[in-house]
Amino acid sequence: MTKRNSSLLNNTLETNTYSFEKKKNEDIAIYQLVENDTNISSALPKFLQLVVPPIPISEGLETSTNSQNKDKKHATLYLAKEPFLDQKPSHVIKESYLPEDIYIPPNELPHEKISSRRGTWNTKGQYILSCIAFTVGLGNIWRFPWLCQKHGGGAFIFPYVIMLIVMAIPMVLIELGMGQRMGKGPLQMWSSINPVLAGIGIGTFLVACIQCAYYNTVVSWCLLYLSKSFSYPLPWSVCLHNSTECVAAGAPAYFWYRESLNISESVDTGIGFSFKICVMILLSWGILFFCTVKGIKCTGQISYFTALCPYAILFVFLLRGLTLPGFELGLNHMFRPRFEKLLDPVVWLEAATQCLFTMSLGMGGLVAMSSHMPKSNNCITDVFTITITNLLTSIYASITLFSIIGFRASREMEKCLQTSNNTKSDCNLDKFLTNSIEGPGLAFLAITEAINQFGSLSPLFAILFFLMLVTLGMGTMIGALQGILTSLLDLEALSCYSKTRITAVTCGLFVTVAQVFALTNGEYLVQICDEYAMAISLMIVCTCELFAVIYVYGVNRFCDDIEAMCGFRPNCVLVLCCRIFAPLSMSCVLVASIFSLMVNRGASYLTWDAVNGQAFSKQIPMWAQISCGIIILICTLPIPIIAILIKFEIICGKQFHNQIEDEVNSDFEAEISIRCKTLYIRHASQFSI
Repeated sequence: MTKRNSSLLNNTLETNTYSFEKKKNEDIAIYQLVENDTNISSALPKFLQLVVPPIPISEGLETSTNSQNKDKKHATLYLAKEPFLDQKPSHVIKESYLPEDIYIPPNELPHEKISSRRGTWNTKGQYILSCIAFTVGLGNIWRFPWLCQKHGGGAFIFPYVIMLIVMAIPMVLIELGMGQRMGKGPLQMWSSINPVLAGIGIGTFLVACIQCAYYNTVVSWCLLYLSKSFSYPLPWSVCLHNSTECVAAGAPAYFWYRESLNISESVDTGIGFSFKICVMILLSWGILFFCTVKGIKCTGQISYFTALCPYAILFVFLLRGLTLPGFELGLNHMFRPRFEKLLDPVVWLEAATQCLFTMSLGMGGLVAMSSHMPKSNNCITDVFTITITNLLTSIYASITLFSIIGFRASREMEKCLQTSNNTKSDCNLDKFLTNSIEGPGLAFLAITEAINQFGSLSPLFAILFFLMLVTLGMGTMIGALQGILTSLLDLEALSCYSKTRITAVTCGLFVTVAQVFALTNGEYLVQICDEYAMAISLMIVCTCELFAVIYVYGVNRFCDDIEAMCGFRPNCVLVLCCRIFAPLSMSCVLVASIFSLMVNRGASYLTWDAVNGQAFSKQIPMWAQISCGIIILICTLPIPIIAILIKFEIICGKQFHNQIEDEVNSDFEAEISIRCKTLYIRHASQFSI
């Protein structure tokens, strides 16, 4: 080495001391421990003894070609993470700058060791896109626009944004932050926090299973329509059989209810089996199997398609919609603010419920995906990226769809006026604009009817539209299934089985259960599961998750974890929302939803009247209500039961609790790498000075 470099090295290597370096223009903290003639590793604290093989270090600071030909020295690099939280070095006595020749950029450091069975994301971008594909789903396309037109148009966006800030963002932060902190799937994460909370993990796992069982049926409907879109004219554009039902209902409604679903009169009468839906369910689960069998590395690559393809297709529809006559009618109807609606508590309740569902909270998908990220990941930035993208996607989809609905309403208005005996008072434009129903009806009835009027381009737009719905549904299903598979792969009891076998058996079980929804009353069952059994279960699980982290784990401890991982603490507004507003809003949403069911004396669902060719509301039969109650109890009862059993040490006593807590803390201390804050330790005797 040169004399200058030798002098610098001597100044920085202090015997039996720590030295702290701040690298210029980089957020890097380096703790250094050096001993002259003793083994450095033995002098380190337990959580710092992570040794990697020797790394060649070139002599001098020169970067010329000649310096590369010189003999290279070797130094042993002891890599360890920053001490966790309050375990700061007690002998920091000097601050100085290290010479460049013994500095290794963070991007050249070895990656953190993560189990090959669990895997890790290829890139941060794939992780973000997978989270976006999971949260941005079919609800953004057909539920948010319907809520906008139902509850004050543009005025509905105001309560939606408020509930997104005070309730959804804290919940997303909790799921992403705790998943990244613990590095485990949702089933194991909650027991790692505290064994008393193990029931929350079980509830999350069961809710995800129920959602996967029926949600993929909706994807199978989209696949059926996609397969029928490769024809001209489209099969839902004309009444091929000229039946009384088709003439009364119209071609789109007839194809949906009769040709596709062959729907029964009610949920408990005339039950048959639809072979077409059965085949599409098998196809959709087959696609899911091949998307998840290789783990998140394959899932991350697929996310480029499932996350980005819908935006490209929506852009095509937006350009087409803004060129259609009457598009301004739909946009005016949607965004015309009716602020008097803000005084209605139902508007705030449905805004909160939509925030909860559209962010896919309480199903373990976000926890599972974040558990594969390194501890140094900035999860706060991820939270705002995902939530803001979700909000903008909902508004983007609403503008696109209502431009098409405005075109459809203007055409119906013209037909109504051309009919003899009809006057302007008989043809109400607002009636045609609000004639689109919630959920699948918006896609399979309203939009298909509008696509019929695109002329020779209608098959192309039908293919694009249902391809978009398939990718949206698959993105959500991949995330939900990933949460289930991550929990199963983390179980020691299943460690002897391969990932392929576990994935195949899981998908096979879901295919078997999903055949229930291939019955002719399957669409009614999907309605009931989604609106009642799933909704109440999800709200209870999310409320328990929130209260567990805020009041059991502790807000201060959670903020300390965020600071350790991100390098800074959450701001005071976010902490206030986590501590006060989120628990309050979640409690109000849960109580109001249960109270609404009690006041209405049960629940209702839409049934199809084949004689009159229209849908009408009907009360759910008692056996279906009891079934919903059983599903809710199955998902939620493990939470209090396991908490009581463990609290009173009936199962898994205090020793087990201490063992799990020590294991989690030691793992975190050994693995955490905070924004590239690393420890470089070199043995002074190995340098030639």
